[in-house]
Order: sequence, then C-alpha cells, then structure tokens
Amino acid sequence: MLSIVIACAGVAVAALLFLLTAYLREKRMPMPVGDTPAAHDIPAHSVKSDSVAAMPFSGRKMSLVVAVISFLAIVTGSILYWKLGRSDTEKVPSSLFEPKQGEAPHGGLSDLDGMAERLAARLNASGQNDGNGWVLLARTYVELKRYPEAASTFERAHKLIGDSDAQMLADYADAHTMANGRRFDAKSKDLVVRALKTDPANQKALELDASVAYDTGDYKKAAAQWAKLLPLLPAGSDHALVISANIAEARSRAGLPAGPPILLQRAAQSSAGAGINGSVRLAPALQGKVAPGDTLFVFARAPGESKAPVAIVRATAAELPFAFTLDDSSSMIASARLSSMKEVNLVARVSKSGTAVAQPGDLEGSLSAVKLGASGVQLLIDRDIR
Repeated sequence: MLSIVIACAGVAVAALLFLLTAYLREKRMPMPVGDTPAAHDIPAHSVKSDSVAAMPFSGRKMSLVVAVISFLAIVTGSILYWKLGRSDTEKVPSSLFEPKQGEAPHGGLSDLDGMAERLAARLNASGQNDGNGWVLLARTYVELKRYPEAASTFERAHKLIGDSDAQMLADYADAHTMANGRRFDAKSKDLVVRALKTDPANQKALELDASVAYDTGDYKKAAAQWAKLLPLLPAGSDHALVISANIAEARSRAGLPAGPPILLQRAAQSSAGAGINGSVRLAPALQGKVAPGDTLFVFARAPGESKAPVAIVRATAAELPFAFTLDDSSSMIASARLSSMKEVNLVARVSKSGTAVAQPGDLEGSLSAVKLGASGVQLLIDRDIR
C-alpha cells in the first residue's frame, strides 16, 4: 500500500501549501506564479479567496496546524500500510507494477507484459524457491496468451508446490492443453486426475475432466462430471446454462434417456425424507472477516476419515444467513447418493479462494453425525482455518 503512504504525505504537503497561501495573503505578499503549478503540482486557480486556506492565521497558529495535520497524515499512512499493505507487498514488491521509463502506462496488455518481465527477473534472481511467485507468473502468461511459457512456468511451480494446490494443477492442465494446440494428451489427463484427487469439487478440474471424456467419446462420464459441476455454479448463471446444455447433449450421445439434466432427474426422484435442510449463519465475532463476494459451501461428508463431499451446495457470503437443502440432487457421485447414508457430517465454509478445499483464512463451522431426514439444522460458522 505504498500509494496510501504517498497519498497521505500529499495531504500534508497540500495542507501546508494552503496554509502558507493564507499566511502570505495575510501579509499581503503575492505568491509567485512559479511556486504553484510546477513546483508543487497544485494549479494556481485552486486557491480561492473564499476557501478555508484564505482565512488569516497568525504565524504561530499556522505552524501548529501544519504540524498537527502533517503528523496525522503520516501516522494515518503508517497505520493503513501496516493493516492493509503488508501481506501482498512483502511477497511481490510494488516495483514490479511500476512501469519502467519508456513503457506504456498501466492498464493494457503491454503493461502486463512488462510486469511479467519484472516478475520473471525477480524470481530468477532471488525467488528460485518461491512456488507461489512462479504460479503468479504462469497465470500472467496465460492472461497474455503465452501458453508455452505458462505451461513451463507451471511445471516449475509444480515441482516446488507438489499436488497440494488443486487450482494450480487445473490451471497447469489447461495451459498445457492450450500450448498443445488445444489437444488433451496423457499429461493433461494426469494433471486433471491429480487436481480432482486433491479437491474433488474443483470446478475447473471437473470441467476439464468432462471435456476430456467428451473428446474421447466417453459421453456417459462427461455427463456425470458436468453433473457434479452444475450444483457448484451460481443458479441461473450463463455458465450453469451452458453446463446444463452440455449434460443434455452428452446424455443424448450416450444413449441415455432424454429429458432434463441428470441432477434435476435425481431431485425429482428423491423422497422427502432423503435430505437434510437447515440454515447457516456467521458468528458475530467473524462478521468483519467476510466479504459479500466470498464463496459459501455447505456440504455433507460420510462419517469417518473421508474428506470427499457426498453432497454440496454453493452460495455467496452475501446470502448469509443461508437456508440450505442437501439431497440427491446435490450429490457428487451418482453411485454414492446422499439418500444411501444414515448419517453424515455437515460442514459450512466461507472460502476466499472460491474452492471447496480449506485454505488458511477461510472460515468454517461443522456438525457431526447428523441424521438423514433432519430438518431445521443450525450450522454456525465460528472458527478461522489457520
């Protein structure tokens, strides 16, 4: 947040100029024209006779006010930098985002290209083991459509991070496929499998897996994978409509019965006692840690050590307190429907990253051994994930 400190320092300078103007007027000494626009970046017409700056001040009062305003501006800037600017700027220096002499100003692909070059130079010089830095560089290359460089950079990040980050694995698979002429190969498929093993609900991995199956003629699997993806998407969104159409097309090609998408069919077939409903709310102590756009997941797991969701619904933190229903229509796997369970463990999680895998900074609440058919269940999100 270097810009905050600079802005606050600017406030102090501006205050000093306005007060100095008033002081000079009081003494009936005209301000030299050369002291305003060029020397201080303040247009001469900005100091008006009816402004606060035009009121007379004694030299002692003016000095006191200037000192107080300058002190408050510096202290405010320091506090804001401490609170808001440390975590990101310590990892990625702000100089990476400052254009070099002769470079285009911020806002275009040429600027993004320059940022990629600076980030690559920093990583090669001193960030050889910075896995997250290499991921950031790879995603920058993707934005620039430099897919071969993105794929090789993801490969470098993967060697450092391993399979712990499902989103990175899915992005790596996507970049590798694009660099391969939009063709899935053995490496693409392996990366998708790894991503789904790490996070069975990763949206990009599910979509890639469905696309792989569709391209290879396994339409039944494609329909099943898209069916897992659909409940994770915002209801009624363009993406959800596209996936619904994909499911219908894949089912038709697989020779499966025509009709609504498989998830809607399962919902119609589930009985009233085959689900769990209730509401999720956020503990008051955590209210300040949630943004309206954060993703909310509510999911059921089979009792035991399994972390894979049996059923899942998605919403946003803006919808809290959130009324949920989990039933066969939200099941992840057709062969392991929620209705086949006697009891499950429930989890509600606010995700900053938008993925269902827990990350530091996410917020969570859970209930164990909830009986199938339970109604009015109260889930409280009451803890940080560290």
